Amino acid sequence: MLTLLKDIACYCPKLIGKKDILLVHDKIYKITNPGEIPHNPLITQVIPCDGLLAFPGLIDQHVHIVGGGVWCTKECGE
Repeated sequence: MLTLLKDIACYCPKLIGKKDILLVHDKIYKITNPGEIPHNPLITQVIPCDGLLAFPGLIDQHVHIVGGGVWCTKECGE
């Protein structure tokens, strides 16, 4: 599934202006100047994003890679 985010204010980390962002499933595939991505029938959703902000590359540093809470029950003898 391809999704196009149109005219979104993009920060990488500083403002680089309004951009179009093409997503493949839930991953960023391409960031371009507005209008540079040609019409494609595979783009199933076009979302107007005027007034919204994007911060590509910003990650949630609070994600637990091995899970949250107590994960060493066997090794800790609990």
